[in-house]
Amino acid sequence: MLNVRADISLSPFIDSSRPQQGQYAVSLIRATGLFHSPEHRIVSRFTEDIALLASDSGYTSKTQVIFEVPLDVAMLTRIERDRAGGDLKVKLTFSLLLALHTVNGGFRGFYSGRVEDLLFSIPRSVWVDSILPALGYGGLELLEVRYGSGFLASALPKSVEQISAAKKYLLEGDWDKAVMHCRKALELILDSRPSSLPQPAKFRDRVNTFISENLKTIGEAQAKVLAKQMELLWEVSSHSTHPSPTTFQRSDAEFLVRTTMAIVEYFSRLLP
Repeated sequence: MLNVRADISLSPFIDSSRPQQGQYAVSLIRATGLFHSPEHRIVSRFTEDIALLASDSGYTSKTQVIFEVPLDVAMLTRIERDRAGGDLKVKLTFSLLLALHTVNGGFRGFYSGRVEDLLFSIPRSVWVDSILPALGYGGLELLEVRYGSGFLASALPKSVEQISAAKKYLLEGDWDKAVMHCRKALELILDSRPSSLPQPAKFRDRVNTFISENLKTIGEAQAKVLAKQMELLWEVSSHSTHPSPTTFQRSDAEFLVRTTMAIVEYFSRLLP
């Protein structure tokens, strides 16, 4: 539930077409709301029963209500897809159920009311750092990389830290930084053990040397496939494949984060 706090003010009703009738007391009974984000799309509906009475023309009745807006993972995913890294744009509209009473307590009837187009923004930092985690939304379905003990316990967590940073920037809409941390995660695998290869060296040579020196139990065909997967990730995450002014897009970043996670887990199963 996303909690939205609202201040509500209510005044008696004066029927200008029937001045002899005087004023009527007004009861606000219920508010049914629509949560839009972006402004043109409804993503959630919610209802709140309210007990607020306004009977004195010299006094405005006030109350504070916390509306509970249900937002499931599918809704949040749609919101995040359109937010594109910026502030969250929100619009609220309300349908109201009201009742009118005469000054002597007689009931006149039920009436409907509306509150239209309450527009506001939630800053990106508040939405990403505070609200989304509280709603249980992590931005990616894949939240865990499984690794073992020994070498893995001391080396692979460093790659996992880079993946965590990549997911953070993915949530914030910074695709370039998300991709950069994927590249670092790949390098940390290759740097985790001593290499006989003179440095500096090309990434392809580093991969082939690492596999031949540390994965002696896998066959030649499997070694070639693994090396090609690593090289492909490295090439796809290179800025040379996305020349300026074109930068990485969300689809690029999501692909690289998910694939890098799979590679890290794959190495965790292969390494002795």
